[in-house]
Amino acid sequence: MVLLIAALHALPIFFVAWKWSSKGLVWVTAILSAVVAFETGNPAYIIPDLVAIGISLWNCLAVINRRMTEAGTTPGAQLVTPSKPPDIARWIGGLILIAILAFFVFDSAPQRQATTAPPPVYKPLPAQRPESNNTEAGAPNQPNVSQFKSKPTAESAQRSIQSCLRITSDEKMIRCLERTK
Repeated sequence: MVLLIAALHALPIFFVAWKWSSKGLVWVTAILSAVVAFETGNPAYIIPDLVAIGISLWNCLAVINRRMTEAGTTPGAQLVTPSKPPDIARWIGGLILIAILAFFVFDSAPQRQATTAPPPVYKPLPAQRPESNNTEAGAPNQPNVSQFKSKPTAESAQRSIQSCLRITSDEKMIRCLERTK
């Protein structure tokens, strides 16, 4: 894709040189192409665009100078009608050179890896403390949590005693057994 965009920035210069054979128009077209490359291009790929513009400018000016010397006009003058048909091989060679150079510049560009945001860090909520019976004015009275605790059944008590007996530390086992009473 970078090659195509670089070639698109260079094509107007080739077209102006082929159609009008004017050095001034070629320079103006090259400057406008560079401005368009700066304004619309990705900053990471501005160098291949400018290299393509520079190569096409150099190639087009060389072709115009060669045409002028063959026609017997002085360099810098505008050549209106070329004596020979345009040298298509030179134009194609310039485009191929731009494509090869842009390929090497693009291939050597550092590859960016997609960055993702780190996963959010979840912090545990602070432990809720049972509030005293002194509530603020207008706040509803919250029932005491101990009212809703069910009494342990014999089966659940037996399971908790068994889990306490699996503890390897004597002190921790004694504390666990005292809590289950």
